[in-house]
Amino acid sequence: MNKKSIEEVATLAVIKLEELGLSKGTISLKRNRHFKYVINYFHEQGILDYDDSTISTFIEMVDKKEGHPWCPRYCLDLKKAALQLREYFNTGTLVYRKNLVKKEFNPSEQFLSVLYQALAATKLKTEFQYKIVGILRRFCCWLENNGISSFCELKKEHVFNYLRDSNKKRARATVSYDIYSIRILIKYLEDNNICKLNFDPSILKPAKRGITLIPPFSKNDFKKILEAVDRNTTLGKRNYAILLLGITTGMRAGDIIKLTLADINWYRYEISFKQSKTSRILVVPLEFVTGNAIGDYILTARPNSPSQYIFLTTSYPIQGLKGASALGQILVKYCQKAGVKRNSLQSFHSLRRSLSTWMVNSGTSVLTVSQVLGHTNLSSTNRYISADMHMVDCALNFSGIPVKSEVLQ
Repeated sequence: MNKKSIEEVATLAVIKLEELGLSKGTISLKRNRHFKYVINYFHEQGILDYDDSTISTFIEMVDKKEGHPWCPRYCLDLKKAALQLREYFNTGTLVYRKNLVKKEFNPSEQFLSVLYQALAATKLKTEFQYKIVGILRRFCCWLENNGISSFCELKKEHVFNYLRDSNKKRARATVSYDIYSIRILIKYLEDNNICKLNFDPSILKPAKRGITLIPPFSKNDFKKILEAVDRNTTLGKRNYAILLLGITTGMRAGDIIKLTLADINWYRYEISFKQSKTSRILVVPLEFVTGNAIGDYILTARPNSPSQYIFLTTSYPIQGLKGASALGQILVKYCQKAGVKRNSLQSFHSLRRSLSTWMVNSGTSVLTVSQVLGHTNLSSTNRYISADMHMVDCALNFSGIPVKSEVLQ
């Protein structure tokens, strides 16, 4: 193709995505966030025209930020957008793929044949079998990389080593799927005398991982965050109300974005909503400062829209916010503006943790905190109130306490 500006390539790529029948929301996200980020990167490098090498350096930059400070999903979306721009520029068209950067696992036909036979012997639903096949294909590729070419050569040490590696690199929930899938495979292999591993697969369980203490925001830091919001703008009024709602009610990000106009009782000054996580109805009091902020947004800044969601996008198409990550980005933005140093693990959910910690430190009973957070048992509340770093410091401080020699060695 002839030389084109990066903006022109992005505009034409969006047209191709529309022709593929993608939803308006997906296209809007791609145009206003992912493609826009790539364009901004080009401009930061002083490059106006599309260039393959700059796309490559952009992908390398995203890879370095994956995990810290950006979440893997966000990095995946950015890399996918960059690869779509490259594909359109070089071919003049786009082919829809669910994931342009996902690694493919293609074991030998000998392995695949046994996998499909093992799943055919189960009563699992077709869509769930698809997930199990993906997991077992990864396992088979691992075996091949370790010199195993047939299930006849499989030994229990191979299974343990694979799960040990998986546990180091993958989420605990994903490891649980690994174990479930391998149990199905082992049962089939032993029932059909393909191999005998001589151990009970039921002993396979994902290793428990330690609980990470995520520090809450201090009241002073959060005050700085609120002061950094420009409340004279439409966007500022919306974000100010969202931040106040998170810190004064402890609502989850997913519940805030789904909050409707009918959920607020202005006469009783309370919010009644169904929790997305538990499907239970929760009623929380609405503090006046939060109610005033929400009212100011609705009356003076909220776009004119038939949508019943309270918080809407500020750019076309006007609709409810998509994804809890949108609220996390709002928090990150104002932390940076306020100069508040944010722990890499602190997300919008940290406002919920901060509220519970502040309540406990002020003398509020754990039972009341549990009710405010919508927990059904107190054990769920423990991790929200365990992140008081001041109390941790007190518990670990041995100064002034006489200790015998070698106790601390």
